[in-house]
Amino acid sequence: MAAKSEEPAESKDPSSHHDAVSKWWKKPLLWVGSIVTVLVAAIATVIGTNIGHWISPTKPPPAAVRPADGADPKQSNCQPDAKDVTTVRVVGSSSARHIYGYLKVRYSPQCRGAWPQFVTTRRVPTGVVIHLITHRPHDNATTEFDWTYTVIHTVYTIYGNLLQTGKGCVSVTVDVRNASNKISLARATTPCVSPR
Repeated sequence: MAAKSEEPAESKDPSSHHDAVSKWWKKPLLWVGSIVTVLVAAIATVIGTNIGHWISPTKPPPAAVRPADGADPKQSNCQPDAKDVTTVRVVGSSSARHIYGYLKVRYSPQCRGAWPQFVTTRRVPTGVVIHLITHRPHDNATTEFDWTYTVIHTVYTIYGNLLQTGKGCVSVTVDVRNASNKISLARATTPCVSPR
């Protein structure tokens, strides 16, 4: 039998291991290398996650569901892109001819709908009924909205319901009536508009 040679076992001095561990922080290149490695890994992860989004073709957003005639433009989220199309003054019917406010046609390109907006002046008395009408002559579609004015001598905004504009032009009307809802104190109608 051949004799096996045994090499002496390495010395396991605990103090030498402790010295190696405790001195790692004293090596700036090791620190810099570790930080760079972590940063490169983080950047690669972010780029790897997002590169598919950058390269892949974008899908068009799903078609927006247009609100139906008579919908509330605020609840239908039509307000964010809305713009004023036309504005008329609302003048009182008495001999004093006070300005009661301004009637606007508001239009949302996203919703493709228009609705009335009445901005009052301080002249509007508390307790009157604000009657807003949206009308589309093409098919005689009409929406109506009544609101009892409970604000005391301040400027206030009231809006009515929406009609789609794809079927034809839309006009809006405001009628400011006394508390019994029988006598008109002021009335105004906008021209029929077809905003695009």
